Parts: sequence; structure tokens; C-alpha cells
Amino acid sequence: MHDAYRCAQISTLGDPRIFQGKNHARDRRILFIIAYLAGCFAGSALNAYNTTWVFFLAFGMKMFICATFLFTPGMVADLEKQDDEGTRTPVSHILWGD
Repeated sequence: MHDAYRCAQISTLGDPRIFQGKNHARDRRILFIIAYLAGCFAGSALNAYNTTWVFFLAFGMKMFICATFLFTPGMVADLEKQDDEGTRTPVSHILWGD
């Protein structure tokens, strides 16, 4: 299992506000878990087809994801206002809601 998946599971189950109505961090973690599992099932289904188009499909999806990270506006000003309580980066804030 991938470390990010395991981290999302642990963070979701260890969240003291897991049953709260509006919890964006929990929602993002649960959506990540669902997307990860859906990707695993889709990958195993596509594994049956050993053709070149599967490679280009995966390559295109990864390039799209990289482009979204490149063109997402940063949160540097927001990070400077916060105390140094560990390693909070803009990507971890987007994914986990830290």
C-alpha cells in the first residue's frame, strides 16, 4: 500500500472532528481514498490490455495532474502568517487541509 493512502486513512480515522457537519479536511481525505481505490481498480482493469494506448492514457493523466499543480496559485502569504508547527506546504494544505 502506498504511504499517502495509509496516511490519509490514519488521518481520517484519527480526526477528532470526523462526525462534524462541515469538515473540509475530512472530506478531502475521504475523496482521496475513494480516488485512490478507483485508480487501483481502473489500473487493474487496464492491465489486461497490453497496448500502447494504455501507456499514453496514463501519461496524459499524469501530465494533466502535474499541470494542475503547476498552475494552481500558491499560498505563500498564508503560510507566512502561521507559526512554524511542522512542515505545512501548499500541496499538503490542498490535499489534507493542514
